[in-house]
Amino acid sequence: MAKQKIFIEVEKSDRNLILWFNDHKLVGLNYWQGIGDSAGDLFDLPDPTLTKYCLEYYKAKGEDYGIPDASEGDMYFPGPYFEEEIKCIDDAIWEYLRRETKHKVTLPKAQLDLIRKALAHYRNGMEQFIGMPTESDDHAMFDLLTLEAMMSYEITVTLSDQSVADFLTNHGMDFPDYL
Repeated sequence: MAKQKIFIEVEKSDRNLILWFNDHKLVGLNYWQGIGDSAGDLFDLPDPTLTKYCLEYYKAKGEDYGIPDASEGDMYFPGPYFEEEIKCIDDAIWEYLRRETKHKVTLPKAQLDLIRKALAHYRNGMEQFIGMPTESDDHAMFDLLTLEAMMSYEITVTLSDQSVADFLTNHGMDFPDYL
């Protein structure tokens, strides 16, 4: 069995896709936002819920993208309709996010202050230890300053019900409910 993992940048949605294939058949996928941004090992495994949703979407709507036989539900790589299949998957992710996001939590001021202090501490460390900043360092510094500034506003975190249910397993603690 030949296993393969490929990375694809989808410029339209500023999204990085990771697709897992087994004997050329799609068996898993995941993504992170921000083309050019490194996600390290955070997305090194397929998301089974997202994979299932995207394959069902592909099966139901793939022919609308000009992909013959999509209704059979299997996607193979490489294939003659790969660009259309990637567009279909990207649209499925948008649908998944719109459909699945249900749980909203507004972070309290004390949490925002803690995040702001942590970001400032990290930024100060970068300033002290980076002698000759690279372009990537400059981007990271800009992102840190932007995030620090954003912590001055109300921040609402939106998660799917499934993400809330998986929070303990993924992070070793219950999802916080702020009153």
